[in-house]
Amino acid sequence: KENLSTLSTMTQIRTRSPNISIILPLFLLIITVIFRLPTFNKPFDLEYESFQAFLGREAITGNGFYSMPWSMRPPGESFYYGLIYKIFGFENWELNVRIITSLLYGLTSMAIFFISKKLFGLTAGIASAVFFTLYSSRADVFKSTGSYAEMLMPFTTIIGLLLFLLSQN
Repeated sequence: KENLSTLSTMTQIRTRSPNISIILPLFLLIITVIFRLPTFNKPFDLEYESFQAFLGREAITGNGFYSMPWSMRPPGESFYYGLIYKIFGFENWELNVRIITSLLYGLTSMAIFFISKKLFGLTAGIASAVFFTLYSSRADVFKSTGSYAEMLMPFTTIIGLLLFLLSQN
């Protein structure tokens, strides 16, 4: 009787304890944003980010893309900037872009955790998500932690893969 009572108590404790599959991804999201805090006050670099920001502003103010011969670039990144401007406005626009970029990196890390966990198990999920979080938060790795296509493409690709895997159940 005593063993059954202990087993029942342990089962209750286990079911009430927080699930690592929920806590770890949220923790990684928070860590990603914290690691990227030093970039929040940095201005856009003049060569690339400022140009994409300009195209994004032109798009949402009605001037459109490709109105100038030097603006012939794929529009995805400019739409990203334009969407952020449309939602948050032009005040503190660099900060808004940096915050949204940090959140996208964090969401990518969470998606990597869920994909790896589903395909290879919990240990692989933890390892791959922690590796991505640490690697993508380093200023010298992703072009001084700017908001570039190098961030947008993995995010959309990994979210697409996660949705595909979730649809398979």
